[in-house]
Amino acid sequence: VADEEWLPSIFGTTEKCCRCKSGAKGWSASGKCSFCWGKVAKKKSVASTCTKKTKAFKGSRACANACSTAVLLQTEADLADSPEEDEEVQESTSVDPVALVEEEAVADEE
Repeated sequence: VADEEWLPSIFGTTEKCCRCKSGAKGWSASGKCSFCWGKVAKKKSVASTCTKKTKAFKGSRACANACSTAVLLQTEADLADSPEEDEEVQESTSVDPVALVEEEAVADEE
């Protein structure tokens, strides 16, 4: 059961919940989902508590885990609806590991 605080902003956010084609799920401050190495299956805006500019920001690890649940729920809903095109984003595969730790987080394995 999702809390209201985890509902995504209706205006869209820079920060994104990401699901990679590999199945990895996580949170990206930049919205680029670089931990997907250019193979993004789905992106969605995050809850206000997962935007870095808010005082209520819960942190990258908490947001990654919340995104994992949110993207999983959305995936199940997508399967029930008509299929939509997956977003495929090709990006540079060179990622600064320090930036990755500070700006993105992959959800804990279940």
